[in-house]
Amino acid sequence: MASVEQSADEWSRIRIQNRFSHHITLIVEPWGSTFPMEPGEVFDVVAQGPVGGVLELVVRTDYIAIWGWSGSLVTVYRDGERLDRPDDRPQPRVPAVPRR
Repeated sequence: MASVEQSADEWSRIRIQNRFSHHITLIVEPWGSTFPMEPGEVFDVVAQGPVGGVLELVVRTDYIAIWGWSGSLVTVYRDGERLDRPDDRPQPRVPAVPRR
């Protein structure tokens, strides 16, 4: 009898809007992928990864940084369309934090 491996992943989504009157940059960490944002522009950020993780967000006047959790994948969308990262490299999952 064949077994089917069940995914224990969960999804997280956050909508981010540039409410500043100037351009800012969305930075997806730990990959360092950058996405310029016009004033008023809205991005949806979707993450998938192991259960129990959370997205972390840092907001400054010139950028917004969002961090995926260990084992997650993070994707950015504008108007329902996936945005390609400027470096166009394959995005590995966030590495696990070493245990001591």
